Amino acid sequence: MKKNSPVPQASSNAKVMSVAHRNLNYGVSLIIILIAAFTINRIIMHYSQSILHDWGYDKLKLLQVLLIVTFIVSIVALLLIFSVKFNIRKYGIKRSVWLFNIYRSLDKQLVDAKLYSEYASRANGQKLAKTPKIQLQWLDSEQRLIVQLKSSLQLSEKLLKLNISPALKDFVLENCYSSEDNNWIIYECYQVNIDTQIIAQSLDEFKHVISNNRYTVTVDKNLEYELHHSMLVGQTGSGKSYSLYSYVLQGLLKDWNMYIADPKASSISIIGEMIGNSASSVEEILSLLETFDKAMQQRKMVLRARLHEGLDLSYSDFHMKPNVFIFDEYASFIQSLKVEKKDVRDKAMKIITNIILEGRQLGCFIIIALQKSDADIVNTLIRDQMIFKCVLGDSEDLTYVTAFGQGAQIPTSKMTVGRGIYTLSGKANIPSLCSMPRLSFDIYEAIKSLTTTKKVNDA
Repeated sequence: MKKNSPVPQASSNAKVMSVAHRNLNYGVSLIIILIAAFTINRIIMHYSQSILHDWGYDKLKLLQVLLIVTFIVSIVALLLIFSVKFNIRKYGIKRSVWLFNIYRSLDKQLVDAKLYSEYASRANGQKLAKTPKIQLQWLDSEQRLIVQLKSSLQLSEKLLKLNISPALKDFVLENCYSSEDNNWIIYECYQVNIDTQIIAQSLDEFKHVISNNRYTVTVDKNLEYELHHSMLVGQTGSGKSYSLYSYVLQGLLKDWNMYIADPKASSISIIGEMIGNSASSVEEILSLLETFDKAMQQRKMVLRARLHEGLDLSYSDFHMKPNVFIFDEYASFIQSLKVEKKDVRDKAMKIITNIILEGRQLGCFIIIALQKSDADIVNTLIRDQMIFKCVLGDSEDLTYVTAFGQGAQIPTSKMTVGRGIYTLSGKANIPSLCSMPRLSFDIYEAIKSLTTTKKVNDA
């Protein structure tokens, strides 16, 4: 059987040009030649009119008309090609020109990276490379960009591993995957120089900027995800506590059933006491976990009785409230468990694992917050089930490795309070930037008001 030939490599001392770059040069050269010819023709006509016979002058005049017509046709043709390729009608001139610049930059860097399927030598010694076909598309005004590269047997594996961010002006790669027919490699990118953080000066303002969908969580202006198991990692001062406040406020506004555990009995435990389901000691937390698990098992029986209405239906299809267990300082709880008897440790981990594995369809989720996601704190099974993972603030390389896995490409950016790196399984598999809400109002009074209103409504 004939083996696949490797990607051709040009010699190091030969200049390589892509076919797309060559075609662009041809178009520009044609316009320059036409302008030069027209100019020379005008000069000859101006200075030679007195010595040219009528027939010669008329031919020069005819040539001038032909040059003008050719110039206009060429310009129109180039504009039509540009308009179709970069969709001026849909995006407008400014954004289409931006796409053109991105196209040129990406094509050039594909050549520099030797990501082309074939090349041919030209008479002048230059190498002509055929780079993957590029398609560009704007999403969400100018904040998100879709880049598609034509796949091939030789390049598909390399293209799937390619970080195209350096070729994109002000854009960073968020997700990369193959199209359903495997003919294209698709890159989802987002703009980094736009402030996406939600800043709320009051509870009412916060209420209006978050999604009103009961089953989603709003993170920032560009990021909203379906409620699921989540992990927040961040050192003191990273904004982790205010991130949890955001979850609690959204839970109260959207009428979630919330349970709060805080082994260090800090501010989040006070909020838990206001809500009504709170625990701090190992015994209290274990009891709260049992209560949560019991509610989950009861819901499991209710849903099982209704599955005849649709085998793929989940709790949200039956308009059930989400049950959310918010676990602050999770690492502290795991450390405390180590001094407990084996049966207590096993019981706690069995319940947590059970919630992790069964909770999604039942609408029972756990959100854990901790300062480090070390492997001895968050085991592989639990980490892999955390659909949303976010590391807030500046963290050590090991923290990123334990949160996102070995080899994950972490965006480099200035980390202010509340800003972090996240992944969202199935949506943003490549670590990307996000910003947790900045809540510039009295959290205690806001939660007090919401819990009081909830108790009145429940009564």
